[in-house]
Amino acid sequence: MFESRFPASLFAAGLILTLAGCQSGGGLSKLDPGVKDAPPPPSTKISQKDLLAYCPTVTLREGTAFYSQYAKGARKPRKNEDDPLAGADAQPDNSASRIYQAAITDVTRSCSYNGGMLTMTVAAAGKIVPGPMGKAGSVTLPIRVVVLRDGDVIYSNLAKYPVQIADSSEAAQFLYSNANVTFEAPAKRNIQVFAGFDAGPEAGKSKKK
Repeated sequence: MFESRFPASLFAAGLILTLAGCQSGGGLSKLDPGVKDAPPPPSTKISQKDLLAYCPTVTLREGTAFYSQYAKGARKPRKNEDDPLAGADAQPDNSASRIYQAAITDVTRSCSYNGGMLTMTVAAAGKIVPGPMGKAGSVTLPIRVVVLRDGDVIYSNLAKYPVQIADSSEAAQFLYSNANVTFEAPAKRNIQVFAGFDAGPEAGKSKKK
C-alpha cells in the first residue's frame, strides 16, 4: 500500500491555498492568458442614476390613431330594412359627407427631472386628408395625453389642437406637442404614457344623458 511521506494536514492546507489562488481576482485568464473571463452577470437593481435616465416611452393606443369629421346632417347608423343581412348596428356609408380624416403616424417624447418631478414633452405627428366636403380653413383635432402609474391615471389632458388647411385638394401635415406633462418622479419603471385622438367629453365634464 502506498503511503505518503507528507502529513495529511500539510496536503489539505496546500489544497486550500491552491483553490484560493484560483478563485481570487482574475479567474481563468490568470491561469491561461488565452482564455477570457466571462462578464459579470447584470445587476437587476435599478440605481438612482438609472431612474434619472428613465424616460417612459409613448404608445399610440389602439383605436386612437384616426379621427374623422363629417358634415352636419350625415346619416346616423340604423338598420337597413331592405337588406335582411344588415345588422342593427350597421354603419352607413358617410364617405361623401366626410370633411376630413386625420391620422397620427408617429409619437415621441423627451424628459427632464427637477425637484422630485418628471416633466415630459410628448409630441404626435400626422397628416390630415380632406374629404369630399373639405375646404380650406382651420380644423380642430382632439388629442389626449394620458399617464398611468401601475394602471392608475396620474395625468390626463385633452387638447383642442387647431390645424390650418391651405388647400382642400392636398393633405396637410401637423405636429402637436405638449411640453407640460408633469408628475412625481417615479421610484421604479412603472409608467405608461399614451397619446391619441379622443372625441369624448373633456376631462371634468360629464356626458349628457
